[in-house]
Amino acid sequence: MIKKVQMFTRNFINKLPGFETDGKPIGGAEVYLHNLAKLFIKMGFDIEIIQAGDDNNLSEFDGIKVRTLRINGIKRKLFPLVLPHIFSNLEDKGALKIYNGPEYAIFRNRDNGPAVGIFHGVPWDSSFYDYVILETKYRRNGTWDFFKSLIRYLYFHFFMPYGVRRSLFNLDKVVSVDSNILNYLTKNLRVKIFVVYNFVDCNLFSPANHDQRVNRIRKILVPRNFNVGRGVYLVPDICRTLLNSTKDFEFLMVGSGPLKSYLEQETVSSNLQSNITFLGHVSHDEMAELYKEADFVLIPSIYSEGTTLAALEAMASQKLLFCTDVGGLKEIGQDGVNKVVVKKNAQDIANKISYYLGHPSEGEEIAKNAREYVCRYFNKEIWEQKWKEVILNELKEKI
Repeated sequence: MIKKVQMFTRNFINKLPGFETDGKPIGGAEVYLHNLAKLFIKMGFDIEIIQAGDDNNLSEFDGIKVRTLRINGIKRKLFPLVLPHIFSNLEDKGALKIYNGPEYAIFRNRDNGPAVGIFHGVPWDSSFYDYVILETKYRRNGTWDFFKSLIRYLYFHFFMPYGVRRSLFNLDKVVSVDSNILNYLTKNLRVKIFVVYNFVDCNLFSPANHDQRVNRIRKILVPRNFNVGRGVYLVPDICRTLLNSTKDFEFLMVGSGPLKSYLEQETVSSNLQSNITFLGHVSHDEMAELYKEADFVLIPSIYSEGTTLAALEAMASQKLLFCTDVGGLKEIGQDGVNKVVVKKNAQDIANKISYYLGHPSEGEEIAKNAREYVCRYFNKEIWEQKWKEVILNELKEKI
């Protein structure tokens, strides 16, 4: 029986340009992989995570062996083609392979034994305007940034869909965090997909034990990496609009990324320092306390979103969640019952935040429903059981 698991990923704990993570998991996909590795360890597997980085080295993170492969120069720019080749040559036939991004399995040999992919949302569900024009506008690097964004757009909209479909033939199963991917696949490929929604630890993420209505300043937590797809560029405009009706609020920006300079400049130039605070990168465990301090949580993603961990954690923390209706976010809860759906523009977001600032009891009822909902349907125990089903039932003949 197989007792070793190899996990292949572009990044796990490596430092990425523009992101201040201090060698910790940067976002949801990395946190997901961390929890999955710990689950495999509990199941008795020997785990190795293989990631790309600046140097070749071996390290350990929370009891997990991590092998970093040096990818630099032209290889770094061509990583979508380079990494699949490297990963395919490192496969151990005696191990179960996990690809954190099924497109990295495009060149693997099926004779190397069982392999499972993980799909974290549809990266090509953005429009040309959302991806290229907005990227160029908010990164503020002019013509060169336009061409870089255009190249990335072409990769995500043309090569990646092909790579994902091609990789599905090389994988035994693909675990998707939402069902949105099924809209992009033919019937013969859909059978490879096993939907296992993202999860939340309802013991770690729990309500505050004090009445926050006594606080005059309402805190709005924005736990997002600073890039265009996560919609953080909307926050300064939301803030300016809210200031027309109230000053008793504060946005708490948690994260880092390429739009950090834009957000900081807008905050200073519009004199919003009293209403927008930057907290930098915060570890996943420390986030639980930040949710408790907040009144509202905003997830303003405009594309490429799954059943994001941040949304589930906000709901489990019994906070009023404002989120767009893109990707896998559609599959979490119901508007006005356990979340508030907002449009992808600052005016609508500001209007809805303003309404619930003035109607706190309505928001509290929605937030209470949210915790009951996610702890019933998205708790971590369900996620772990579903993954065990994938490994022990779906692949029982191969492992």
